[in-house]
Amino acid sequence: MKLSDHDKKLIEAMFIDDCTVPNVQKVFPQAHRSSLSLLKRNFDCFGTVWEPNNAKKTRGRHSKIKPYMHEWLIDLLAFRNDLWQEELVFELWCQFDITVDRSTISRLLKNASLSNKVNTRIASRRDPVQQGVYQEHLAELMREGIAGGAVDDPVDMLLYLDESAASEKV
Repeated sequence: MKLSDHDKKLIEAMFIDDCTVPNVQKVFPQAHRSSLSLLKRNFDCFGTVWEPNNAKKTRGRHSKIKPYMHEWLIDLLAFRNDLWQEELVFELWCQFDITVDRSTISRLLKNASLSNKVNTRIASRRDPVQQGVYQEHLAELMREGIAGGAVDDPVDMLLYLDESAASEKV
């Protein structure tokens, strides 16, 4: 049976008076021992039986990537945004001597709202000199393709070049 807010206030008052979980269970026999133990743990940790909204959830496995590693990785991506997930795995291994899967990096980037598409889009806006060189190279390739008769429609060539330039693996 779920405890009401009034019951939780009474239980909190009992914990303030240094009552133990078995003593509280005598007063509230309908409450499960595990629920009372959870309320006691919340009281010991937070000073109230209600868990605050910003409390860190500790369920599941502990993350191999610690917060300082996460910050280092985000800084590395800000400096070198052309790295692939496999390269990030290698960089973590070299720097911190930990082995992680590519899926761990993927989850980490997803939580940070980063992806290869986002990095490529940010990179294209970040450095105007490099963007100008890229556009000149693209225009030169289009002139060669049109002059040689290799492409009927320059828009098709532009799409192909743009897709291949965004990814080294294509």
